[in-house]
This record gives sequence, structure tokens and C-alpha cells, in this order.
Amino acid sequence: ETLYNIEFLKNIFLYFELKKPEELLLPISFVFCFGAIFSGLMRIILLNISIKIPNQIGIDLSREIYRTVLFQPYITHVSQSSSEILSALTQKVGLIITLLRSIINTITSFILFVAIIVGLLFLNPFVALSAIIGIGFVYINIALLTRSKLKSNSLIISKEQTSTVKCIQEGL
Repeated sequence: ETLYNIEFLKNIFLYFELKKPEELLLPISFVFCFGAIFSGLMRIILLNISIKIPNQIGIDLSREIYRTVLFQPYITHVSQSSSEILSALTQKVGLIITLLRSIINTITSFILFVAIIVGLLFLNPFVALSAIIGIGFVYINIALLTRSKLKSNSLIISKEQTSTVKCIQEGL
């Protein structure tokens, strides 16, 4: 009965001659099933894209780093630490791929968030605004609390990866 109060839906119900709430069960179930299947397919497509794009960029980046290193003059090869080059080719490119995946996941999550909020605004603006304020408050607090720790950890990881490759080379 609540659905009959929404003007947009009321017009659709009248068009399909659905006058009683009992008549809505089958069409709404069909719409829900279609939405669930569509959502699952979109998630699979997004997952496929979020894996393929960063991997392809990582391949291209590794290839370009390797090509640049190979075509450097001999003097540069002798003066440069090979552990830094190996670290860049292996571990740091992997980190870039992970970062790109995270960025793509953030973008897709934001798009889904906006779609959910638009849907909530359509059904109940008060609930939508409460959700925006609540989720936004929690997200901002988490970001502020973890920012400095993430920055310091990333610097430590970057430094230690080069050291790890150097230790392995010296050990061999």
C-alpha cells in the first residue's frame, strides 16, 4: 500500500492495471530477481576490469623500466645499484598494481554508494541523509586516524624492499 503513495510507481501500476496490493507480489518479485541477476553480472564485469587494467599497466610499466635500464650507457650500469633496479622491477611494480586495484575498487564503491543513496533518496530522504551523514562521519574519522600510520609504514616498506633485494644479491 505504501508503494501506491509514490506517484511514479502509481502511474506504472495503473498502466499495468495492478489495482490491489496482492497483484504486486509477482511483478515486484520479478523486478527484484532481475535486479539481483543484473547486479551480480555487473559485479563480475567490474571485478574482471579491476583485475585486468592494473595488471596490464603493471606489465607495461615493468617492460618500460626494463627497456630503460637495458639501453642505459655502461657507465650508468656500473654506477647504479642493481638492487634498486631489481626492487623497482619486482616489488615496487607489484605495489603500484595493488595501488591501482585499490583506486579502481574505491571508484566502483563510490559509484555503488551514490546509486544506493539515490535509491534511498527516492524512497525516503530522511533515511538517505542520515546514512550519508553517518557513513561520512565514520569514514572521515577512520581516514584521519590512520593517515599518519599509513604514510610511515609505506616509507618503511619502500626502504626495506630495496634492502631485501640487496641482501639477497649479496647472499648469492
